[in-house]
Amino acid sequence: MWYRMVGRVLQGWVSGKLWGEPVDIFGEFEHQVDEKGRITLPAKLRPYLEAGSFLTRGWDGSIFLFPRQKWDEFQEKLKETRLTDMEALAVRRFMSGSAAEGQMDRQGRVSLPPKLREFAHIEKDVVIRGMGDWIEIWDKASWEQYDQTELTPDKITDKARTLGL
Repeated sequence: MWYRMVGRVLQGWVSGKLWGEPVDIFGEFEHQVDEKGRITLPAKLRPYLEAGSFLTRGWDGSIFLFPRQKWDEFQEKLKETRLTDMEALAVRRFMSGSAAEGQMDRQGRVSLPPKLREFAHIEKDVVIRGMGDWIEIWDKASWEQYDQTELTPDKITDKARTLGL
């Protein structure tokens, strides 16, 4: 086990990103799923996933793609919950139960498992969105519908107020 940790630390050092540094994943990109169910990640986002990644069901019909470090942090928080906490158990079932390790190849492609593609209604066109410390992958039509109905200026202003922003 210790050799995995040393390997990750060395990999982070070689790539210029030390463990525990904040992750800043931003931007919106449009891509297509190839015939093998893979998407090519934008070059800008690839460095955040060099140490590994996990795909899982996301909110509102999206797929979440977590850098390994953020996935591990998320899993640790879930492990801190009680087995009898039904809300935490529901989140575990939803996210952990559908998770798959993301393997990025040399061309920066990641395979989207069929069950996750089905969940997100992804067939061809996708929108990839950097969310600060994770990535969302959306079916393009689903994203456009969500953006037009849920992210209107009035709704965002209300949400920002609720958050104290």
